[in-house]
Amino acid sequence: YAPGKTQRVYVSITGADEPVSYAKFHVFYDTRLTVKPNAKGEVMNTGKAFEGFSTGSAMIAEGQLAFYAVSDDAVTLPASSLFTIDFIIPENAEQGELYPIGIAYEDDGIVADCFISSAKDYAGMLQMTYLFTKGIYNGYIRIIGEKQTTAATTEALPAEPLWGDVNCDGTVSAADAVLL
Repeated sequence: YAPGKTQRVYVSITGADEPVSYAKFHVFYDTRLTVKPNAKGEVMNTGKAFEGFSTGSAMIAEGQLAFYAVSDDAVTLPASSLFTIDFIIPENAEQGELYPIGIAYEDDGIVADCFISSAKDYAGMLQMTYLFTKGIYNGYIRIIGEKQTTAATTEALPAEPLWGDVNCDGTVSAADAVLL
């Protein structure tokens, strides 16, 4: 329970048996979190799995980040971190609150998300298909402790629910889709 503190989130890979030379991911996060850029001003830090790759990251919109890694050689990735993201927990965070974070396949019209070698062979396409359909485990930051409910907080809830507001923050955003 540390409002205002920084929490590092690791995105890792295991079981990727086919070599990879191109990777691109879109990460969606609860907009109540703030992304803390690293010393280079980047929103994501490259992990050990992509050492030797050319990498980059960007904030596409509030609640959405993109990460890419490119290598001239197709490399079999070790079971390790792909990238990390540092989030600042809101000052008004309460015990028991959840802040969803996840990866979803996106085609932004420039380059679609991918995880494949330059050969784009059948085995590589199967690996990429599995990754983006069944191989992603989304998560969240949870503030330790039990959520406190009082009569005052119960009265503050709207009479009519906001359809699609899964995390009950008063808006419908990408964070709701990730949590769903």
